[in-house]
Amino acid sequence: MGKTPKNVFPCSMLHKTPGAERLLEWESALVKDLKNLCFPLPVCYQYSPLEYAWPLHKEYVCRYFLPTARVLFVGMNPGPFGMVQSGIPFGDVTIVKEWLHIHGELLKEALPEQVHPKRPILGLQCPRREVSGQRFWGWARQGWKTSESFFSWAFVYNYCPLSFMSRSGKNITPDQLIRDTSRSELLDRCNSCLLKLVDYMKPVVVLGLGKFSYQVCCDVVGRMCEVGMLPHPSPAHPKSGSYWSQWWTVAHDIQKQCQQRNIQVF
Repeated sequence: MGKTPKNVFPCSMLHKTPGAERLLEWESALVKDLKNLCFPLPVCYQYSPLEYAWPLHKEYVCRYFLPTARVLFVGMNPGPFGMVQSGIPFGDVTIVKEWLHIHGELLKEALPEQVHPKRPILGLQCPRREVSGQRFWGWARQGWKTSESFFSWAFVYNYCPLSFMSRSGKNITPDQLIRDTSRSELLDRCNSCLLKLVDYMKPVVVLGLGKFSYQVCCDVVGRMCEVGMLPHPSPAHPKSGSYWSQWWTVAHDIQKQCQQRNIQVF
């Protein structure tokens, strides 16, 4: 594992938003807390994008985190061609550059010591697309022509900042980890960070993307706000592609899950 970035503040050179430094502080502490956790097989490789892609992630938070956002989307953990490369949730590199308007370099000194040959870390030079990111951010771009318009009412956050791979390079999600003390510590610390974020934001609704994220949100913040679920945009879910390509279908589902409080989110 690489070194945790130092001197992450202030965000004065970026488009600073209220609360950005607070969220970055929580995330930086989370990364440090997770640094020494070791996971049993089948995990053979572990990446921590919030270490080596910290400059990109910091710009994302400083530019787009508005504590007044009414909806919080919660993903699971970094995908191999998205956040693993860009440090941004569902961060397909093309969309990161062209729609989120985020550019920058990785911290080479913070790259993991062991990198799977089939899963290189190339940053924004990665030639492969992240399907989940194309679907999620593609939906957002379809409804809100500018990223600023989208983030005026929503924020996107990944529950777990670590990426896990098997010996073959296969992605291992947090729900697939062996149930041991390391997994328990991982979830406890990720729960704590999510709780702080939701307590600070006080969103109308938290939407878990996929069953795992939904269950986590129910368990951690279900007493604080409404919690709903949307299908995960992963290609592992057969109907996900058609669902996320229909803007009104997704928007209707989001609005429907806010009706209990009679609040129009769009």
